[in-house]
Amino acid sequence: MMNPESARIIADSVARKVEPFVRSEALDPATRPLPPYNCPTGTCRTDKICTKVSIGDTIDPYGREHIERNACNRCPSSNPIPVNRIIPKHGRTPQRTEISHYVDGQGNTWAPDSGLTAPVFHGDAGLGNRNAENQTYRLLQGHGGRGWQCRYYGGAVDDTSLDLGTYDYAPAPGTARAVGNRVTFGLVGDDHNDMDVKPHNSNPNYAPNLTEKF
Repeated sequence: MMNPESARIIADSVARKVEPFVRSEALDPATRPLPPYNCPTGTCRTDKICTKVSIGDTIDPYGREHIERNACNRCPSSNPIPVNRIIPKHGRTPQRTEISHYVDGQGNTWAPDSGLTAPVFHGDAGLGNRNAENQTYRLLQGHGGRGWQCRYYGGAVDDTSLDLGTYDYAPAPGTARAVGNRVTFGLVGDDHNDMDVKPHNSNPNYAPNLTEKF
């Protein structure tokens, strides 16, 4: 028979793993600030080392390429706006409206990050509890840029907390097509895993305030 202490440890571990998916609200950036970062060149905003990275490169999780990656990130200053589409009546199913995608003031098209990964990596609320002003977005491929990822809390960009959106060097298959609370499943590309996911898991402390807002 399992002793009470072992049972408690297992229960706590399960609760920590489940918590992101049942979270009722997004995590507040003010309670999870990134540590200070002293730019070694003093020009991290303009001396964008991220522009020198090519797909397939090895990313040191404690190197400038990882920590300063958000110098290549671009985000609308306020959250993208949902665009609805009408689903016609079909048989006994009545006509309905659902969110098709999201757009910003420059015409870029966005989709919410995966409902399975955003609560874990970016502090989003759990499935069914996200909304346009409080969730993480990815730029849909082929719409004016690549790799942009933006987290919003209260409609404002979060570029200062441990949950901030982070620029991806490689495409993230299967995550950019999540709309609303529905999730499109897909395999994580090897390059994305090696260049973005693994470095993040080793070191989630990025340089804050590098994302360009527009």
